[in-house]
Amino acid sequence: MGAGTLFDHPLLRLEVAGQQAYLEPDLIAFQHAGRFHVVEIKSFAVIDGRADPGKVAAAAIQAAVYVLAMRRMLEEAGYDRASCRHRTHRISGPSPAC
Repeated sequence: MGAGTLFDHPLLRLEVAGQQAYLEPDLIAFQHAGRFHVVEIKSFAVIDGRADPGKVAAAAIQAAVYVLAMRRMLEEAGYDRASCRHRTHRISGPSPAC
């Protein structure tokens, strides 16, 4: 496997309702195979072995918006939007103890 590149908290831009919104995913990973991967890091409280489904769904939507923004940025720069995978990686663990 070849070396990859990680972009820590890159700033992405996305037009929403005619206004520019600026987004900051946790990580964009560029793999040797030439594909970008969005990585979102979350910490969820686990109760009875399950995280809150609403919070997990919100994290999935957030990551999907990052993919959309990344794909639009790639297109604007003249690259193939498919260079950014539509599947995201969510890294989650239990919330730290208070």
